[in-house]
Amino acid sequence: MREIFIGCDTGEANDPRGQQIEIDLLDVVDAVSIACGGHAGDSESMRRLVDLASQNDQVIGAHPSYPDRDGFGRRAMEISRADLEETISEQLRSLLSIAESRRVPVSFVKAHGALYHSLAEDPELAVWFWKLTEETCPSAFIVMPLGCPAVRALREANAPVWAEGFCDRAYGADWKLVSREEPGALISDPTTAADQAEHLVLEQMCDLLCVHSDTENSVSIARSVRDRLRGLVDRQE
Repeated sequence: MREIFIGCDTGEANDPRGQQIEIDLLDVVDAVSIACGGHAGDSESMRRLVDLASQNDQVIGAHPSYPDRDGFGRRAMEISRADLEETISEQLRSLLSIAESRRVPVSFVKAHGALYHSLAEDPELAVWFWKLTEETCPSAFIVMPLGCPAVRALREANAPVWAEGFCDRAYGADWKLVSREEPGALISDPTTAADQAEHLVLEQMCDLLCVHSDTENSVSIARSVRDRLRGLVDRQE
C-alpha cells in the first residue's frame, strides 16, 4: 500500500484547551501544517510546534493564508498578485527560518481557508503559487484538495503534489466539500470519519488525510483513522 499521511493544522488555537488538543493530535498524526502568521500563529507558536513535531519525527509543512487574522483566513480577499506574493513569501520565510535553526525541513506547503479554495479552482494561480513557494521551500509538496482542477494542472507542470481529503468534513455528490454553514457539514463520529478515510484512500487516491483540531472529537477521530489505515495495510499483506 502506498504511503498515506494523516495530518492536522496547528498553531491556530488561541485558548489553552484548543492548544492542548493540537498537542494531543501530535501524538497521533504523521504530518503537521503550521500556521505562519497570515490567519493565525506567531514566532512563539511556530517554534513550539516545530520543536514538538521534530521530536516526534513528523513531517512539517507551512500553512500560509490570506492576511486575514480577523476573519481567520476564511474570507475571500481582493488582493493584488504582488501583495499576495509578498505576504505568502513572508509567511513561508518566517517558518522556514525557525525550521532551519532546528535543522528540520519544511516538506510541504498547504494554503489555508479561502486561499486554499481559490488556488484549488484556479489552475493558473495554483501553478504560480507553486513556483513562488519553490523559491523559499524547494521541492516541497503542494497540498491541494483531491479532484480539483489545480491538482491536474500542477501534475501536468511536474509539480510535487499531495491530494488531500478531509476525514471530518462532509462531501457532496461531486466530491466538493459541503459548506460549513450546511447541516451535517462536520463529521464528529470517529467511526464515520474512519469509514470516509478508507473511501478517500481506496477510491479517491488521497495522499493526505486531514483532521481539524477544532472538530469535536478530533483526537478520537485521528486515532480511529490511524487504526483503520493500519488495518488496511494488514489486510493487504
